[in-house]
Amino acid sequence: MQSDNPFAYVVLAGIYTIKSKNNASKRYQFKRRLFALILKDQEKNATEYVNALLYFIDYLMKIPKEMTEKLQKDIKPVIGKEANDMDKQTYPDPPTLKPIFDELREKGKEAGKSERTREIAEKMLKKDFSVEEILEVTNLTEIELEDIKGQM
Repeated sequence: MQSDNPFAYVVLAGIYTIKSKNNASKRYQFKRRLFALILKDQEKNATEYVNALLYFIDYLMKIPKEMTEKLQKDIKPVIGKEANDMDKQTYPDPPTLKPIFDELREKGKEAGKSERTREIAEKMLKKDFSVEEILEVTNLTEIELEDIKGQM
């Protein structure tokens, strides 16, 4: 797309919706292309704005459930850091992308918990807690604790 104006995506969505009136496959292709374009240009626009665009296009360009599931699989690699910023926004997730954002948020939370557990284990090691105490408090395995010791 040649325009830096995000409203151009809205216009394109309207045009694509009209062009694909009775053709779900064509609408799927247009929707996928628009989602990818918006997600690639997300650095240019605020997260709330990007999410609002995705939400609008998602509702304007309805596709059958099986195509929605295929779109989720196709667009997941393109999402990138978008999901990391989703917790900071007040606008609801676009329904098509919600399962992806939820999954990526959950992975982020798990990674954060894991990192926090490692930090606690390191502090306990520095304070000379016994291996048994550290394993009991952190629920780490002996191998994981040995790995942490090796990285200190």
